[in-house]
Amino acid sequence: MTTGIMLLVMYGDEIWDWTKNLFSAKKAWMKSRYHSAEMTEIEELDGRAQNGAYPLRMAEIGHR
Repeated sequence: MTTGIMLLVMYGDEIWDWTKNLFSAKKAWMKSRYHSAEMTEIEELDGRAQNGAYPLRMAEIGHR
């Protein structure tokens, strides 16, 4: 038990930061999934996903 307390005192800040970063990464991943699904839906509604014009669409909005 003494060793556990010692490690927690020595590395408590690093453990806290690591745990906090895990939740931040999950939040960013969930946002990415949401926006990816939203973009796919927009492309399908626009008819561009079926005819392969996706690269053209990206060029139209200035992303290359």
